[in-house]
Amino acid sequence: MEEPNSQNFNLNHWNGKPAEDVLVEAFHEIRDPVYILTGYLQVLNRTEVSPEQLKSILESALRSALYSKQIVDSIYRYFEVQRERK
Repeated sequence: MEEPNSQNFNLNHWNGKPAEDVLVEAFHEIRDPVYILTGYLQVLNRTEVSPEQLKSILESALRSALYSKQIVDSIYRYFEVQRERK
């Protein structure tokens, strides 16, 4: 499965913004996929699902996790660049 690209977070998006603003934006974007992932895990923990439902839930959960990973990677790159500029 490819990483989601519905919204590509790159360094240009945050270029010139203070670190606090970068973190607020990034964590706001991470929150939704984490809540989605948590919801899917709760469904799997509490409900019996068919193999088709399980496949669908796992695909959606993976998309949410990959999207969150993409944002975390972008945060890391942003701060790496900031550190190199000092």
